[in-house]
Amino acid sequence: MEEVEEKEVELLDDAEASDAAEDEEDEEEDEDDEDKVVAVARDEDHSDDAIRLYLREIQKTSLLTAEQERALARRIELGDGAARNLMIESNLRLVVKIAKRYMNRGLPFLDLIEEGNLGLIKAVERF
Repeated sequence: MEEVEEKEVELLDDAEASDAAEDEEDEEEDEDDEDKVVAVARDEDHSDDAIRLYLREIQKTSLLTAEQERALARRIELGDGAARNLMIESNLRLVVKIAKRYMNRGLPFLDLIEEGNLGLIKAVERF
């Protein structure tokens, strides 16, 4: 039984280390991609200042660990509105990352982000 627990702890440690590495990579990608996103958005006749401001604003919120997400989910189930808002704010970067995949397909980048944000809100409510 102890061997199983030790291996489980090792797996959890590996998963947490992997999550931390992914978070760092995502943050670096976000910073590098900000200029690319602004350049594409300029072509869509939208204010690049608004996009740049939004991207900087969402980078201020730190990414959540798996444990933090579970704790927030429990609080959301109990009706905690602040936890709901934090969960949404912490995942806005994910929306932008997904929206970037759909750029240059006929929809303005800001519209993609807006629809993604609405989907995120619905997902958090159902989560």
